[in-house]
Parts: sequence; C-alpha cells; structure tokens
Amino acid sequence: MILGRRSDYTRLEAFSDAIIAFACVRLVLSLDVPRGYDELVQNLKGFIPFAVTFGALLLIWVAHRNLFRRYPMDDAFTLVVNGLFLFTILFYAFPLKFIAGSVVNLFIPGDQSIVQSEEQLRNLFMIYGLGWMTVFFCISFLYLHAARERDELALSEIEAYDAVSDGLYYMCFVAGGALSVALADFNIGVEVGMPAVAYIMIGVFAAIVTWLRRRNRPDSLEAALSPATTAREVFPEIPDD
Repeated sequence: MILGRRSDYTRLEAFSDAIIAFACVRLVLSLDVPRGYDELVQNLKGFIPFAVTFGALLLIWVAHRNLFRRYPMDDAFTLVVNGLFLFTILFYAFPLKFIAGSVVNLFIPGDQSIVQSEEQLRNLFMIYGLGWMTVFFCISFLYLHAARERDELALSEIEAYDAVSDGLYYMCFVAGGALSVALADFNIGVEVGMPAVAYIMIGVFAAIVTWLRRRNRPDSLEAALSPATTAREVFPEIPDD
C-alpha cells in the first residue's frame, strides 16, 4: 500500500516531471507527418516500437512519482542521483524508439530497424541495457537512501521496511538489464533476440523479492506509527461531559 503524500508538490518533482515530459515530446516529434495514404500506413507500422518506448517511459515516470510521493527528499545526495537519472532519460529518449524498432524487427519483419549487421544489433542491446540499468539503479538507490534517512524523514518502521523492499524490487530491473547486457556481450542468441527476452526475467526476480519481503513485513500498530506520532495523537482523550 502506498502511503499518503507527506509534503506538497516540490520543485524537484516539478522539474523531473518536466524533463520526462520533454522526453515524451521528443519521442512524438521523431514521428514523420504523413503526406498521403501510403506514408500513413508506413507510419502505422512503427506503432509497436513507439508503444514499447512510450510504455518504458511511463513505467519510469510511475516509479519516480511513487518514490517522491512517499519520501519527499531534497538533500544533496538526492539531487545528484536524480540528476543522473534525468540525464540518462534525456540521453536515451531519442534513440530509444529506434532501438525498440530494431528489436521488434527481429520478431515482426519490417523496415523499422536501423541496424545493418548483427554486430550493430549487439551493440544496441548493450547500449539500451546500460541505460536501463542506470535509470533503475538510481531509483533503487534513492529508495535505499530514504530508508537510511528514516530519522530525518520521520519514517515509521513499516515505511522504512517498505523503502528497503522497493529498493530491492527495482534492483530486479537492474538485474534484468545486466542479464541482457551479459547475453549481448558474450554474443549469446543475439540474432534471435535473446537479450530482449532476458527482460522477462525481471518478473521472476521481482516476484521472489516481493514474496520474501512480505513474509517478514511488520504489521503492528506501533510499526505503522512514525516517531513523530504520539499515542495522544492516535488515541485522543475523550473530553469529560
């Protein structure tokens, strides 16, 4: 369960949302405006790479939004890690659609690929995987940072536990990217898209981590209360008549 917001919409969140929105705009602007029926049909063939790319950006935005809704951090460490996160988003936004097109072209023949050889496709898998790993490593690191700053953020025991759990959860995304990069680096199944299929393992990793963390999650009332909350605030005395 995602706990309620602890602060107002911060400038850091606003700036981050603006950068991610700009990345989406770059994605839309990369589409050519059709000048006839044939060009319209040709653009429709690029719908799948566009959808894959937009879905990836949406997933990243949701992960970032949930992080700052629960843990409103603005210290120097957060600014640096979040800056690396945003830089990676901007750097990968434009070529991401073409990388997705090259991957989709392996399974659905078409002309969306920009690669001319297996070596180029291998390099694209590695570039995409490294970017994916960087983005989700930043998100994971910020969750773990929130747990480390539990006293400063006045987190309850459950909130601190969930911060660690979410940090480990997003490390599963990093692991999926690392597996893809390893397959591409060792040239294992590149011609049939094995580095792309490797991302399916994220679901397996995440399911295992989620199951393990839920087993030991505290569920007492005391664990749900933050240090700043007193018993009087939770159970106010009933005034005498």
